Amino acid sequence: MVVERSGRESRVINSVGGRVYGIVRVNEPLPLIGHIAFGIIDRGTNLLQVRPYSACHLSCIFCSVDAGPNTRTRISDFIVDVDYMLEWAWYVVSHKISKKIHILIDGVGEPL
Repeated sequence: MVVERSGRESRVINSVGGRVYGIVRVNEPLPLIGHIAFGIIDRGTNLLQVRPYSACHLSCIFCSVDAGPNTRTRISDFIVDVDYMLEWAWYVVSHKISKKIHILIDGVGEPL
């Protein structure tokens, strides 16, 4: 795998098939609410889904999101800055009515 960095975006040459795709590092000033692939997903309950990244290291034949090294449709993956994610998580929790909030850390692919 070869990584070329330029600002926020990196080009990664995958070792499986030599496919080139981008890794977008998400940080300020992008909001972390409103995107299903990364950030914080609030469905109006006391459970917040926190997705720090959308990458996957597997290529499961049953994958519903076509993630992994052998993907045929993905052109980029998203990685959110940890401190920025925590800042937004506290922001969302502070605006919830319930004081017992559960946070589920998940990902689009296999969340290592």
